[in-house]
Amino acid sequence: MSQLSIIVPAFNRADLLQICLGNLLAQLLPGDEILVVDDASHEEARRLLEKLDDEHPSIRVYRLHQNYGQGHARNHGAGLANNPYLVFVDSDVDIGPGNLQRIRDFFQSHPRASAVTGRLSLTHPYPSFFSRYKNIYMNYIFGLQSEKVNFLYGSVCAIRKIDFIPWPEKFLGVEDSELGLKMTEEGKELFFLPKLEVVHFKNYSFLSLLKNDFFVPFGFARCFWLFQGWRAYLPWGDNRNFSHIKKEQVYSLLLVSCCLSAFFLVPSQIIAPFVYIGVLLFLILNFKFWKFLVQHEGFRFTFIAIFWTFFDQFVMMLGALSGLIFHGYYLLVKERHAKEKTTGERVDEHG
Repeated sequence: MSQLSIIVPAFNRADLLQICLGNLLAQLLPGDEILVVDDASHEEARRLLEKLDDEHPSIRVYRLHQNYGQGHARNHGAGLANNPYLVFVDSDVDIGPGNLQRIRDFFQSHPRASAVTGRLSLTHPYPSFFSRYKNIYMNYIFGLQSEKVNFLYGSVCAIRKIDFIPWPEKFLGVEDSELGLKMTEEGKELFFLPKLEVVHFKNYSFLSLLKNDFFVPFGFARCFWLFQGWRAYLPWGDNRNFSHIKKEQVYSLLLVSCCLSAFFLVPSQIIAPFVYIGVLLFLILNFKFWKFLVQHEGFRFTFIAIFWTFFDQFVMMLGALSGLIFHGYYLLVKERHAKEKTTGERVDEHG
């Protein structure tokens, strides 16, 4: 039986941490271990972890003296793991019944697989529109993926220890996607397991969702530059997805941005017909999503979601464009400095 090292980066939120660890403990088999890396939590979470560490031999707690972020905490835990399979679970996640066994079974039946990742469950604990919308949107998008993928989902994923590459520790927010793309670039095989579903205790408000949907595309832009993401969307490209982003999503984002920009910048009597056509195309491009929403949330929710999606995708596009400019400039300057340093070293060598 495959033995697992489950790594949980923890920072505060003692209530959710207790749910997370309780559900993990219920699924452990002999030889499994839970490594909790406490990323300098405050007193309540620290006391809880000390108590669990004393009561459960399977839990090992390691405390960092300052807050470094999830990427560093995950890498710290991976370096201390004893077992051949590393399972990464966020501290605000309910792993769900049977999922650790699904991971064991997957690696046994896929001996060449380097990693497996899952997705959010449709089940969500928060009733607000914004929380429900984000949860069901993520479930839907991940449900469109094929068996082989080039991304990881940080809330729940598992990596064979011999294939482990350290998590990125900068530009947090999309480090899971960056790691997945890097592993794929190195020839490692990553898989998506639709039944590996977890509940994420993340409660969004209007402002927090807008902030999330601006900064995540902003971070994705860095991956877009690093891994030449444009190849996935050009007609003559390599016909693959860039991370979990489908072509229809990109076309919809571009369409929304063009419609809103034209509406504000071009005289209405000239552009109105084109805006109407653009909105119609937007509805058609996202038709499968509307159908999915109706099936799971009903007509009223879907009607509101159509207007929200239009606005939200415009915010996403603003984040992506900002990121392309920022990260493009940053990487260009970094590359230029590296070339100047190399040239300077060569000059010194030749005197």
